[in-house]
Amino acid sequence: MTPEAYADKYLNLTWEYDKKSFQVAIRKYLAIDAKYCDQTKIDGSADAKQWLLDAIKAAPDVQMADGIIQVTTLKKIIPFEHIEKTFKGTASPSRIANTLWLATHLKFITVSPTDPTIAGREAARPQDYADWYLGMDCRGFANNYLGLNAHQRTVTSFDENKTTRRQTIAAIKMGDVMVKRVIASNSYEHIAIVVRVLRKSDTSMQLFTVESYGYKLAGIGRHDRNLIMTSPGIFVEQGAAKPAEIYIQPPPNQGPSL
Repeated sequence: MTPEAYADKYLNLTWEYDKKSFQVAIRKYLAIDAKYCDQTKIDGSADAKQWLLDAIKAAPDVQMADGIIQVTTLKKIIPFEHIEKTFKGTASPSRIANTLWLATHLKFITVSPTDPTIAGREAARPQDYADWYLGMDCRGFANNYLGLNAHQRTVTSFDENKTTRRQTIAAIKMGDVMVKRVIASNSYEHIAIVVRVLRKSDTSMQLFTVESYGYKLAGIGRHDRNLIMTSPGIFVEQGAAKPAEIYIQPPPNQGPSL
């Protein structure tokens, strides 16, 4: 699966409930770290998770034990891990869909103003709920594309082996992993998946990626950067606000987390 096709799974995420079809775009950025994400967005996501957990406890047909949520009337089983990762911005598309299904069952999501609600429980339209409370972390999106949902890696870990960096522009391939290290703090702060390269010379290129981008909570989408190779395997972005080095690494040999 191409990186763009995988991104589209988040941007066209669907689920079924009570013979109705629902669709949302998980299009916002979410990281549980105020250094990278607006605190209001973090708080909203945490609140929505707690509301859902409180509703689970109050619902007569929903049981939770040993990390498993069961909706007994509809014979639906959802691992609690799906809920946890959804509200952290690190879930795969199917895990988010399961969480949204449960939010629909518990009347946090409704299609129209005439749908039944529960007293004291504020309901939202599907896309409003997704925009207010959900989103994707850059690390979460990359890990899921790389098939690492169960054991997600830090951004730093993708560049631990410096010898495997793509040393030339010609060596870069679709599906490679782009990581960015901010020089001043010596910290790895972003990760993206390579879509394609437009080579301008042996030492310059336009790099096209898909990623969840934090600036203004932009979220999942396509992005491009004009990069200069300063030495083999080391690139810098022209006009970047913070001086940083960019490295391109081959991906782990796994398929996407669906």
